Amino acid sequence: MTPDLIEAARTRLHSGVISDVLDQLDHWDHAMAAHVRPLDEDLTLFGRARTALHIAVWDVQPGVNPYEREIALVDDLKPDDVAVLGCPAGNRVAPWGDLLSTASRARGRPVA
Repeated sequence: MTPDLIEAARTRLHSGVISDVLDQLDHWDHAMAAHVRPLDEDLTLFGRARTALHIAVWDVQPGVNPYEREIALVDDLKPDDVAVLGCPAGNRVAPWGDLLSTASRARGRPVA
C-alpha cells in the first residue's frame, strides 16, 4: 500500500469498519488484547450497567440478522445506561464498532 492510501484509510475509516473488513478477509486476531489498559486510569464512566455476552458467530443463515440482539440492546438503552459487553476469554473481538456506534448515534445516544 502506498503512503497516500494508508493515510486516506487512517483518516477516513473508523476502527469498526477496518475490523469488519479484516474479519471478512479471515484475519481474526486483530482486535486489541484485553490486558490493554486506558491511558488515564483516573477517568470514570458511571451509569447503570446493561450487560450482554458477546458470542462469536462463524456462520450466518440467509435471512438471519446476526446483529439483531446487539441492535435491540442499543434500542433498549435508557439515559445514563452503560453498555457492557463481555467477551469469552481468549477471544480477541471488538463487539462494539462502527455498526453499534452508528445505531447509538442515530438514536440520539452518546458514544463514549
